[in-house]
Amino acid sequence: VKQLEDEIAYFEGLPKDYTVVKGDCLWNISGFESIYADPVQWPRIYRANKDQIKDPDLIYPDQVFAIPR
Repeated sequence: VKQLEDEIAYFEGLPKDYTVVKGDCLWNISGFESIYADPVQWPRIYRANKDQIKDPDLIYPDQVFAIPR
């Protein structure tokens, strides 16, 4: 039970959004340990933020993206 509680606490502590900084791309963002630790998961961010992202190759500093869990 303790291990499960620890895992739940870990996932609840992960960020629910991410603010883009200069030089970011969806591939790099999804590769961050605190996001997904897997660059291949970038489409999850894209799909959750299609209202802000017209072209997944063009994101801009100060955009705030929801990070679906």
